[in-house]
Amino acid sequence: PRTAGLFAEAILPNMDTTLEWEAVIAKHALKSDHDVGNNSMFFIHYTSQGAKQINVYKQPWCHLRWGKIQADRYLSPSPKGAFIVRKGPLQGEFVLSVQTGIRVCHVLLKAVQRHEGPVLYNIYPTPQWFQSLYDLVLFCSYQPFYFNALDSSNEITLSLEASSKAHKLNRALKVKNAAATQLPLAKDDDNDDN
Repeated sequence: PRTAGLFAEAILPNMDTTLEWEAVIAKHALKSDHDVGNNSMFFIHYTSQGAKQINVYKQPWCHLRWGKIQADRYLSPSPKGAFIVRKGPLQGEFVLSVQTGIRVCHVLLKAVQRHEGPVLYNIYPTPQWFQSLYDLVLFCSYQPFYFNALDSSNEITLSLEASSKAHKLNRALKVKNAAATQLPLAKDDDNDDN
């Protein structure tokens, strides 16, 4: 699978250099009913050079103040693969809301932290853990992940292009709605003159 130049470290049981991260992730995975048997493998994607130059919070797909209802309204008319990232229920967690082509689905991006070190984000139940939300989004635009709740194909790939179209579509709808709310006032004024 293509990783868009991201550096990933495979976490295997009993590796001395990564044992501490493995313990943190395994503890989280056990809480999440992840299968963490002897064959389990986790991948940590460290922050890429590209992600270091990007302010995630200024991306058109980042809407931290939005809730589920706003995400649904925004993504419902959008093309398949359009997505937003918004704040999750717990501090430091995020939710990925995605137009799957069938409906809008929401998945929690779990966050774990080792001591005072960096936070890692995960799309449950994938084995991929990311130090950067930007890298997570980029990875998921190349590598599909699965929504178990979907009726037909449960595979989804994020699309930066579809998210850009969603952003433009919603801007156009805002302009149209603003104009529409002014039209009845102008029309009533015209009727009063007759």
